[in-house]
Amino acid sequence: MKDFILLAPKTATQYQDMFWRIVEGQIFIGINYPTLFEVEEGDVPALSNWLNTVGVHKHKQLNLTKTYSKDKYPAYDNYPQAINVDWIKDIPYDYDGVMGVPITWLDGYYDGYEIVGLNNDSRTNDFKYLVKGTPVPDKNGVPRFGFFCKGKQVYTRILIRKKQD
Repeated sequence: MKDFILLAPKTATQYQDMFWRIVEGQIFIGINYPTLFEVEEGDVPALSNWLNTVGVHKHKQLNLTKTYSKDKYPAYDNYPQAINVDWIKDIPYDYDGVMGVPITWLDGYYDGYEIVGLNNDSRTNDFKYLVKGTPVPDKNGVPRFGFFCKGKQVYTRILIRKKQD
C-alpha cells in the first residue's frame, strides 16, 4: 500500500477495508478532526478524520472513575458476551470483559485496551473483525444485526477489552 494522508468522513473508520487496517496498525487516525468546511455557499459542518499511513496518530490515557454494575452497564440483548458503554468517559475501570463503546473510541485509541471487533447493522457484508448480534427482525420482518440494548438498537460500536498482561 502506498503512503497517503486522506481527509475522510468520520464514518469511514467503519468501512470494511479501513477498519481492520486501523486495528492492525496499517492506517492511523490523525491528531485533529476538522469539523467546518468553507464552500461557495458558506460554511458547512461535517465530522471528519485525517487517515494516514505515515504513522501520525495519538494514544491517550484514560482517567476512569466508574465502577461496573449490571444495572449501569447492561449486556446487549442479542450479544450477551459484551456490555454497553454509552460514553468513553464512563468505561468501568474494574471490568475486564468485552465492552461496546462509541466509534469515537478510535479518535484516541486508548492505551491499555485492545480492539476486539466492530458491530454495525451490516446485513450482507462479512469482513475481518465484524461482530454481528443475533438477528432481530424489524417491524417489516427484516433481520437487523446491530446490537440492541433494553429493546432499542444502539449506534455502531467498537468492541474493546483490557489488554491482558
